[in-house]
Amino acid sequence: MQRFLSVILIALFLRPVFCAAASNERNDLIESLIQTLSDPDPSVRDRAGQKLMALGYTARPMLVKAARGPSPQIASRASDLLMKLPWWVPADPPLVQQYLNGYGLADNDERINTIDKLAEVPGAEPALLRLTQEEPSEAMSWQAATDLRLTGDSKIMESLRHLDLTDARVQVISLTGVAFLQSDRPKGIALLRRAIDEDSDSDGSDDEAIDFVYQLTVTDAVEQGKPADAIHLLRTRGRRAVNADPSRAIFGLFAFRADQNFIDGLEDDAAEFPTSLGRPEMIYALGRIERTKDDGSNLIADVFGRCAQSASLDSVASHARIGSICEARAWDAEARQEFFAVISTELRERDSLRIGYHGAAQLILARIAEVEEDHPAAADHLDRALQIYEHYGVSIRTNQESVMNPEEVRAQSDWHHLHIAKETGDTQTFDRLLRKFIDSPNPDSDSMIEVVNDLKSLGRKQEAESCFNKAYVFTQMPPAHRVEMDESFNNLAWLCARCGEHTDEAIKLAERALTIKPDNYGYIDTLASAYFAAGKPSEAVKLEKRALIMRPNDSFMLHQLQRFEKGSSQTQRHEDTKQN
Repeated sequence: MQRFLSVILIALFLRPVFCAAASNERNDLIESLIQTLSDPDPSVRDRAGQKLMALGYTARPMLVKAARGPSPQIASRASDLLMKLPWWVPADPPLVQQYLNGYGLADNDERINTIDKLAEVPGAEPALLRLTQEEPSEAMSWQAATDLRLTGDSKIMESLRHLDLTDARVQVISLTGVAFLQSDRPKGIALLRRAIDEDSDSDGSDDEAIDFVYQLTVTDAVEQGKPADAIHLLRTRGRRAVNADPSRAIFGLFAFRADQNFIDGLEDDAAEFPTSLGRPEMIYALGRIERTKDDGSNLIADVFGRCAQSASLDSVASHARIGSICEARAWDAEARQEFFAVISTELRERDSLRIGYHGAAQLILARIAEVEEDHPAAADHLDRALQIYEHYGVSIRTNQESVMNPEEVRAQSDWHHLHIAKETGDTQTFDRLLRKFIDSPNPDSDSMIEVVNDLKSLGRKQEAESCFNKAYVFTQMPPAHRVEMDESFNNLAWLCARCGEHTDEAIKLAERALTIKPDNYGYIDTLASAYFAAGKPSEAVKLEKRALIMRPNDSFMLHQLQRFEKGSSQTQRHEDTKQN
């Protein structure tokens, strides 16, 4: 027995040695076959390819490396072989294996569709990470990385924080940077900066996917008091925007200068990007840059504003495009000018495109009026949008993804009419609309915030609690798609924070939303509101200032900051009084 045990022990000790030797031998074989892919003889290359295919998944890691290697011949042929190998592994859930079956033989549209379907499958996150790491196509890798980020999977985020990033591609570095933002923000930002430094993509496939990396690093640079560093990042973005229309990235540079009133090096940027300067949105940006006269008035803003308006007079679509760009920057005066130009044009029967522009313009003008707390104007624009929809029966899109929901628009209009009734002392209308919201089976969270707080102020605490609970349950309902979880988390956090309920939960929910979309200024504002509701105004001030770096002209967030700063001052005075 003892001798037999000794033989077993010897075998066990020798097994790792034999395994390591076998592994090294296999790797040497794979490396030799990969090098043979550059052989001038096609038959030799074909035989090497067949042997690599026969090795199956074991050849994948080295083929991935070869596909991104320095030799164009080897990289191209390794990529072809890589696509033919199976893209699923036995550990993948059955549905993931089903989706990935035949993935490598599909065209780009089919592969994008597969990646999007995987994002909806629980347990598909490792497969999405595999595609991010191994897909030969940079565009497909970015698609997988984006969808993986939008799942917000905590296990993947944890695994990313332990990855060896020595030879990692930009997509993986970016994801890992996001994974560190909540736990170690400086490290996360450093990784995002590294992603920008290493981004050498030349086909424009990352032009939109990597935007969030620039947004976060630019925001951090401003937060650290380094606007020149932010300009450098944006200038780099403009130079690397190699797709058919780089004007969006270049506009971002000039718009940042306008928002921050940072003009050092402006002439250099104008000389480097001259072909974009004549676009209407660029003229608006230049018009917002302060060039003051002796009397303190703006020297060129009015002239540039008139130029921008005339430059887009020829098309309703042009006015709508420029208006949307300005509204995204919270340039409300310019956006209003463009959208009023849209709704001043004549509506034509069967011209669905123009009708759609009219309806969308009314909705956006309502949003601008709401921010300015002009409730009569907001209600009027919403009612006009509903009239357009009901009369012409045309779907109205506020952006590429969102189609106008008439019931939601009616609820928003009622909310503004509730405000008007309260401000004018119209108790009959106020009570009628308040009851309508209380009885609503599908409560809109924003509207219910107002209702809950109104009921609290009226001393109707039981009704307030009932309305909050109904809205809380309704807002908790899972979204139709997993990649929309961030909005679900944010909406529930916003409801809790603004009603002053479940504030600790509100903080956690807002943080989860930000983990998924860390560049969303609205989510940062929600987290700030949650901290303020939880009695932490100094944290709220810090976060709101960060959100305002992303959108400096936002009237609502500026008001929020004032409220948070006032609360922080009061808290500090209270603490000083206690100490004295």
